[in-house]
Parts: sequence; C-alpha cells; structure tokens
Amino acid sequence: MGSYFLFFGGILVATLSSTLAHGLEREFFVNLAGIIASTIFVLALLQFHEPSKILDGVAVGLRILILGSLIWWIYDPISSLENSRFRGVMENANTFGFICALTCYVLLTRRRLTALDGLTLLALFALLFWSGSRASLIFLLLSIIALLFIRERRMGASLTILALIFGAAYLLANGSVLDAEILRPVNTRSDGWGLAGDILSEHPLFGVGVAVGESIPIAGTWASAAAWGGWIAVIGVTIAACFFLISSLRFGGLATGFAVSVLGYAVFESWMLSLSGPTALLVIAIWVALAQFPARLLNVDPAEDIASSDCPGTL
Repeated sequence: MGSYFLFFGGILVATLSSTLAHGLEREFFVNLAGIIASTIFVLALLQFHEPSKILDGVAVGLRILILGSLIWWIYDPISSLENSRFRGVMENANTFGFICALTCYVLLTRRRLTALDGLTLLALFALLFWSGSRASLIFLLLSIIALLFIRERRMGASLTILALIFGAAYLLANGSVLDAEILRPVNTRSDGWGLAGDILSEHPLFGVGVAVGESIPIAGTWASAAAWGGWIAVIGVTIAACFFLISSLRFGGLATGFAVSVLGYAVFESWMLSLSGPTALLVIAIWVALAQFPARLLNVDPAEDIASSDCPGTL
C-alpha cells in the first residue's frame, strides 16, 4: 500500500505545481478532493477478498456503459457521434474507445471464453475502430502482447485479436474497405506536444497553470503536465509512474503488463492528472484486482478463487 500512496504523492506534486504555484486555490482543492476520493476508493477495494468480484463488477459497469451508448445512438444518432467518431454517452470518442479496449482486456484476462465471448470481442473491436481512438488501440495492442507472455492466458483468443488489429490496419491502409477515423492521417497530438515544448521552454519551473493550460489543445499526461506545471509537474508525474510500475513488478505478470499498457496510454491521454475521472477509476479498480492476489488465482473457477482467498498479496 505504501507504494500506492507514493503514486498519489507524485500526482500531488504535479497538482501543487499547476495550481497553488499560480494562485489557483479552488482548482487545487478540487484536484485534492479527487486524490482523496481515489485513495478512499482503493481502501474500499482492498476490503474485497476475491479479485474476481472486483473484475466482474468492472465488467458489468463497462457493459452497461457500452449498451447505454448503443441505445442512446439509436435514440439520438447525431449527439452520439463526435464528427464521424462514435462516443455514445461518453464525453468524447477517445474515452468510449478506451472503455471498449478495457472491456476486451477484462474478458481476455478474467473469463474462460465462450462463443458468446468471442462474438462480444469482435463487436467491441468494431466499436473501438468506430470510436477512432488510436491511443486505445495502442493500449489494447500492448496489453495483448503482455498477456501472450503469461502462460496461463488464453493464447488463441489473444492471437486472434492481435491478428484482427494488424489485418484491419492493413486493409484500411490499402483502401480495401471503407475509410476509418482510427487511421486518419491527421496527428493532432504532435501539434499539442510542440505547444507543450514551447510553453516549457518559456515557463520551465511551474508552466502556465491549469487554468490557462486547459484552454490549450494538448493531450497526454506528460505533455499536459509540462504545460500546466512545468518541470516540477513532469517530475511528479514521472515519480508517480515509476512507483506504479515498481509496485506492479512485485505482483507478477498480469499487474505488470497492465501497468505498462496503461502508462503507454497515458502518453497520449491525461488520465493520470484526473484521478477522480472515469478512466482513472476504472484503471485503479482493475489494477487493484490484479495486484491484490497472486496472478495464478485470476484464472481459476470462482469456487477455487474463494477457497484461495486466505492468501492475499500486499499492496
């Protein structure tokens, strides 16, 4: 648990640099409330002695979000789209894409796959492509590669999804099927990262503050930290990421693979700077489930899982 508090400490340093250093007391207390809420959330999750219950709960919540998005699309197709990208009930298409990618990951990690699960994975994959979220696709790619290195995982299903990713990318890139937003040539993040670099060179220590920074089109945890809080925030976020990864290494392949994947996703999305947001809370819930018990317990029958719940890991 100590390493997890060190993770929160790194984020707190970034928060201080981007808020109080610029006289933004209100923004500081809002972000501090998010950090405290996330800490309480972790302590509550640790009361569960069966990781399967956490993952099953996450899976149910993710499916509700996806089904609700599809129902909303039927009711109001215009507001369900961000340009031509599907976002459903989520704030933007990138968040919806990550919801789909996380659901795929939970299915591949937690369940003995049935034919229905296979169809579900295909549907989720199609929705992910419709969302146009390239960062979410990178997360799914990294997480599947990590799963393939863990002997207990379902290699056939993982290889199938991996083949679908590369196969679809090849077909779309060669114009063999309809164009897809996920392979659009425009790279808006590179422009934002360039802006972040310019801001960092002009305001190296504390950046321009979160109030000004949020109005600048910058995506990615480290780029946003650089613009909002300067090198102090970048160091804080890096410390948080290091402790997150080091903690995961102690808990086996599943936790480590997931940590590497979500940190890769953080390069493109700023979820680490909003710990009370849906993305961060979902990541935290899944990571706690993977880290709370030895990885071998996560691929057994529920009855065996309950019987083995007297040997938890230690956060």
